[in-house]
Amino acid sequence: MAYLAVLYIGYILSKIKSSKTKINLNSFLQIFFCVAIIFLTDSRTSIIAAAIFFLAFYWDLLLKNALVLLYVFSTLSLSIVFLAVFTDVFDSIIQNIFQTFTLESTYIRGNMIYLSGLIFYQFFPVGTGAASFGSVMANNKVYEYYEQADRYYFANDIGLYDSNIASIVGEYGFIGLIFYFLLFFYTYRYLAKTFRTRGVMLKSVFFVFLFYTITNPMITNNVYILISLPVFLKIASINNTNTL
Repeated sequence: MAYLAVLYIGYILSKIKSSKTKINLNSFLQIFFCVAIIFLTDSRTSIIAAAIFFLAFYWDLLLKNALVLLYVFSTLSLSIVFLAVFTDVFDSIIQNIFQTFTLESTYIRGNMIYLSGLIFYQFFPVGTGAASFGSVMANNKVYEYYEQADRYYFANDIGLYDSNIASIVGEYGFIGLIFYFLLFFYTYRYLAKTFRTRGVMLKSVFFVFLFYTITNPMITNNVYILISLPVFLKIASINNTNTL
């Protein structure tokens, strides 16, 4: 739900940007509704992703217009104060960041990212191999090696695959990272060249998709793939002359 809301925010901003108009009341209400959905889902990744969209579409405007920059800065400041006072978003983010750098972490994604870093170093350059780490198909050998197999989420296969970055780094190491980088690079270049567009929307959605791989199973989860691929193709086919 939050991911769809983020994509819809990007779609609205893309229409406004391509038509070179200002945000009207209808568009504002739609964006406000999407932001409300994101906050209700408590998806911290989506909150940051929505901010990425706004920066991507209006970065050039921010640099050229001091009044707009002041308005955005004021809005962000008020939003940060609101979030700090009425929610625990920042506390949870800070806690999760600190728990990413220890094997004693109770934050599964942070634990997986940290483990993948250890694997990247110790099993350079090929990792531990396919379906050995960060996958429901993995056995416990890798987790046992790092004395993590008895932990609740490893023993019950809960949330192990949520971070695609961790799975790729752990299973395929340096070679896997190079392969996936080339895969994404040539996929984007193919979309941009085939559909003759290098619009802001295509770049932004592609970057947001990669950003989501840190905390979500974007590549290995059928739902995300089924949502994302049609969006990429639709965006790429739109003749958008605006570029970053």
